Amino acid sequence: GLQLNIPLFSGFAVGTSSGEDALIILAEREFDVAIIDMRLPGMNGNELIIRANQCWPDMGFVIHTGSTEYRLPQGLSDIGLEESHVFLKPMQDMGEITQLVCQLAKRLPKK
Repeated sequence: GLQLNIPLFSGFAVGTSSGEDALIILAEREFDVAIIDMRLPGMNGNELIIRANQCWPDMGFVIHTGSTEYRLPQGLSDIGLEESHVFLKPMQDMGEITQLVCQLAKRLPKK
């Protein structure tokens, strides 16, 4: 799975077996940013992001997909995602996705 080591941010990688399981994990821990695959058993990544955003509107989202046909749907644009939040697999250089994760985390309100 995808793992990033980002200095100055504490974080962890969590894998799930479905979109529904991802929502349960998101409810159990506090996340600043989630990297979501689009092809998940059960609900797809688009629906997962929309549901997660309803519960945690300050969370940032990055899309990591193997589908070269993927286009950002209007529902995700409406909640603030941009084409620059979409990364295609496989990625050789994780620098861009790491930079976006840091950028999204910095936008969060101070706790």
